[in-house]
Amino acid sequence: MKRFSYRNSRQLKLLVICIILFAFLVNCSNKAILKKEEIATFTRVALGPGDEIEIKFFNVPELNEIQTVRHDGNISLHLVGDVYVEDMTASELKDTLETLYKDHLQTPEILVIPRTLFSGVVHVGGEVNRPGNIDMPGRFTALEAIMQAGGFNFSTASVDDVRILRLKSGNYYMAKLDLKAALKGKDVDPFYLEPHDIVFVPQTRITKVAQWFNRNIYSLLPPGFTYLIPYIIFERGR
Repeated sequence: MKRFSYRNSRQLKLLVICIILFAFLVNCSNKAILKKEEIATFTRVALGPGDEIEIKFFNVPELNEIQTVRHDGNISLHLVGDVYVEDMTASELKDTLETLYKDHLQTPEILVIPRTLFSGVVHVGGEVNRPGNIDMPGRFTALEAIMQAGGFNFSTASVDDVRILRLKSGNYYMAKLDLKAALKGKDVDPFYLEPHDIVFVPQTRITKVAQWFNRNIYSLLPPGFTYLIPYIIFERGR
């Protein structure tokens, strides 16, 4: 029987290259996280169809109303008629109404209070224990949605690189969140979701490389050699 030569084998060369690649990925930092001010813009809680809002006029209480945003994004108010409010925050709507009522009231001082945000769903996928649709009863954070989906699968989840996809005006926009600090009990700004947002928890780079090894490397190695790979990877990745 001809003895197998590991030194000159194509399989061994390929294995060495892959181990070097693996070590590089283990030591790479994944820092593609949105800046704080960018996240603040992305996470603004906006009004939408089905939301119930209370509008109070401090000096003219007879104009006080409770309105539900219609499917066309409008509400109807005394003196000014239809007002398009979809995608406005409560603060933005307050400013808009005070401008509209300047022609009708001497000192329009208005308060806008969101009473009930329309129930919707968000979609949670990736490395969580129970991926799927999650009911959204109102203001709802990304971390709360993940916990409702059974929490992270910590053996494979990239907790510091959670992706949020949001559809606006026919285009998807994405934010990246680092939730590792929140899980350690540190103070972090909550990331509020909107109905139909997609929360995706990707795999860690180590998990991706390990799966690639399983698919492409193990089958190329000679019998009796594959059992050494976990030891080699562990030592190289320390």
